[in-house]
Amino acid sequence: MEEINNMAGMECPKEWDGEPCGAGLYVESILYGGVRKRSPCKSYPYIPFPGALERFLLRPGAFEWIQSWRRQGHPEDEPAEVPPTTRRVWMLNMPVDQMFGDISQGWAYRAIPCGLERHYNARTGTYEDIPTDDGHPLAIVMLPGGVTGLVNFDGFQVVRNGKYSVNGVYIMISTLPFHLRIKPENMILVAVMPGPKEPSKYEFDQIMQPFIDDLIELGQGVNMQVHNMATGRPKERLIHFSLSSMVVDSIARIKGCGHAGVKSEDHFCLYCEMKQAYLSDPEGFQPEGFSARNPMEYLHSKSLWLHAETEAQKNQLFKANGTQFTVFDQLPGWHPTLSSPLDGMHLFFLGVIPWMYRSLLINPGMFGPWNNQPELETPAERFDAILARTYLPLHCGRLPPKLAHMGSNMKAEQWHHLAPISPILLFDSWRIGDTIPDEDIPTGPENSTASKDWARTAKLLLRQRRKVHGYRDGAAVDRPELDQWVTT
Repeated sequence: MEEINNMAGMECPKEWDGEPCGAGLYVESILYGGVRKRSPCKSYPYIPFPGALERFLLRPGAFEWIQSWRRQGHPEDEPAEVPPTTRRVWMLNMPVDQMFGDISQGWAYRAIPCGLERHYNARTGTYEDIPTDDGHPLAIVMLPGGVTGLVNFDGFQVVRNGKYSVNGVYIMISTLPFHLRIKPENMILVAVMPGPKEPSKYEFDQIMQPFIDDLIELGQGVNMQVHNMATGRPKERLIHFSLSSMVVDSIARIKGCGHAGVKSEDHFCLYCEMKQAYLSDPEGFQPEGFSARNPMEYLHSKSLWLHAETEAQKNQLFKANGTQFTVFDQLPGWHPTLSSPLDGMHLFFLGVIPWMYRSLLINPGMFGPWNNQPELETPAERFDAILARTYLPLHCGRLPPKLAHMGSNMKAEQWHHLAPISPILLFDSWRIGDTIPDEDIPTGPENSTASKDWARTAKLLLRQRRKVHGYRDGAAVDRPELDQWVTT
């Protein structure tokens, strides 16, 4: 409010691409007695992260929780100022038959650095991570007060009627034991992005900047009051915190990493350089053919975009390289291709399984009636009947709905519960006696929903396979045709 009260006008004075922002920041009202009151157009709740982390560490036992990953009798786990470990060293010290039970056993856990600053090198035209005060980077988890965490931001509707999307920014402390890490009371809500729509790239960067500034400060170490179990009183300790990864859905990952997006032909994947059309070909699923993105080259592409002089140059670079600079790229040691892993919940329970049901089973008519089949014996009716007779454990809160209600409003928890029982449901839906007949499903008339879906899928597949044919410099006589891709 102090900045708003000191402003000369209502419009935002900042510039974006050489043009003034011009957005209204506040409204002014005149109260009784002629007093002028300025009220912000939108509120942005943000809790300074160092203070929130300090309040967490003031809980009795909290500091001991984040140290509990250290194994007794293992000198290599004792607190020490050591450099980040390398993958090669980790492999040499890891037994071949070792089973992992926690992320602290992975090589990257001890490879997260602190004591770095990210600076722009005008000579090379890129950003570099340089040790602070000519020192050496240290493995943050090996420090006595080293803490790492994950960031998540996800939107939700705040009103029952109408669309008003609000995004929360959460921090999960990954140095906590697993059973404590995922508890809501141990997560930190640091910010709430106002609605009613998803923020643009510019708005996202502006909203997240205070949080990024706090992370940069914590990476260098901040003295905090920490609860001491021996005395039962607070004790000052030097605490380092580093953000190890961003765990979000695909849309938020694109925004947080500045990547081109899933509709881009050349840059649809954040992690490799495979073209999108190869998803229609077996070659697109052969790991030996993947070319992983180089983290330093990716950061260099972001630097080129940031320092481009005109909007046209930025658009050209974005189209060529598939990325742009975001506020997270200010963090030392942060590389989107390494720091933004796939989120299993969104990937499987809001991605693969819904796609399998809708695109492979429901839309193509796999649950449609067979010839002369009684109404209550159709695959859809049998699916719903056995689902209704299925008893799930008591901890399963949201149960899967009927087949006709499996729309976009289904929750991840419902898809999660549906996945393990799907083989039983599908077998009972299609079986005749004790076997599923080796026959094609009825095609139906050309104007049926299933036939239209087949035609649409065939055209989409043909378009992608023709792109692959062109990438391989295929001959014109071998050009794919539509009848090759119509489903049976």
